[in-house]
Amino acid sequence: MASTKHVPHFQYLSKPGLFLPFLLAEQLNAKVIAKMEADCAKENAERAKRLASKKNEAISDDAEKILLDGEEFGAPPSPSTGPTMRMLNMQQVKAENADTCKDADERLAKNNMINLLATGGEYRNLGTIDPDLYRNQLDELERDFANFAEPIDYLRGVCALAAADDLTVRPDTMLLNGPPGVGKTLFCQRLAAIFGTTMDIAHLETMQTNGDLVGSSAMWSNSQEGLIFRRLALGKIGNPLILLDEIDKTQGEVQYSVEKALYNLLADTSSTFADAAYPWLTLDASRIVYVATSNYAKSIEPAIKSRLLQFDIAAPTRNQSRLIVRNIFALLQQEMPGAMSAMTLSKGAVDALLDHPPRKIKTAIKVAAGATAYKQKRIIAADDVVAAAKEKAPIGFC
Repeated sequence: MASTKHVPHFQYLSKPGLFLPFLLAEQLNAKVIAKMEADCAKENAERAKRLASKKNEAISDDAEKILLDGEEFGAPPSPSTGPTMRMLNMQQVKAENADTCKDADERLAKNNMINLLATGGEYRNLGTIDPDLYRNQLDELERDFANFAEPIDYLRGVCALAAADDLTVRPDTMLLNGPPGVGKTLFCQRLAAIFGTTMDIAHLETMQTNGDLVGSSAMWSNSQEGLIFRRLALGKIGNPLILLDEIDKTQGEVQYSVEKALYNLLADTSSTFADAAYPWLTLDASRIVYVATSNYAKSIEPAIKSRLLQFDIAAPTRNQSRLIVRNIFALLQQEMPGAMSAMTLSKGAVDALLDHPPRKIKTAIKVAAGATAYKQKRIIAADDVVAAAKEKAPIGFC
């Protein structure tokens, strides 16, 4: 009796859901088998290509199997894309099984996360400075934020080292300490642009637990990923700038305090990160650029403060404030060129804004520009700015 020989196993035929574990050589000749295998490879390749373009959409179970088992993920991007880093271990992702979750919502969330991680891959691009422009960019930054001269001097050295290496910055965690309204947030937005990266703001004053920052504790039934996890795991940049806003006003219960999370994040040896909502996944957090702000540095817990490079930022002088107002106006003109490019800010309008913080200056100019456009005029008058900057009385009963 002739021996029976099995052909190699393959997963899917051209029609989704049809699965043949084994075929007898006597049943199908070699040409038919070769054609079927070629059809399978073509179908799988086309399906994987479609999946790659749907990063934020749900992926079917059929597609998920091809995505995780049939394709090779994690290959580093082409060198032409610039410096990269390996953010996560795809083997950890492939080894996870959402079926172990008892709760249906948790199982769905985990499945979605596994799919998104697999689609994004292991590697992330790194934001870089422009070696030909960074000097001029820092000079412009100092002209616009003259009261930040000391940290800018420090950053000149940081960028020079980056220009001589791989163009990615590695600054110590800076603490910008100063009264409200000196321009700390706007400064960091400009800084992120020079670094070639993104910026996220963690409003520490309003965080009751560390969940918003590093993910909810397992004690909560609605455990969700935190800001840092979302930025690293689901973002495209491996070295984002994260602004730890008002680090002197952290609060919450001791066990779940933001301070406890910060102590670990800012440790010199902290290079890996695991979110409480997804403890099975380890991320490389070594390239995050942290910048902290405070109003009263003395209120910062000493163990955390020892990890920060402190710069005291004074309130801008009248001349510096005048420059800040005009720069904010110029930025708004760039944001809305069609509406504001032909407008000018009167001297009286500039003077009326000198005693306001940058955030309020921006809002007041936008409101006043709207009033000017409605009147079909081109010069933003002092009266419109004063009305826009005026404190509004609360609505309702006192």
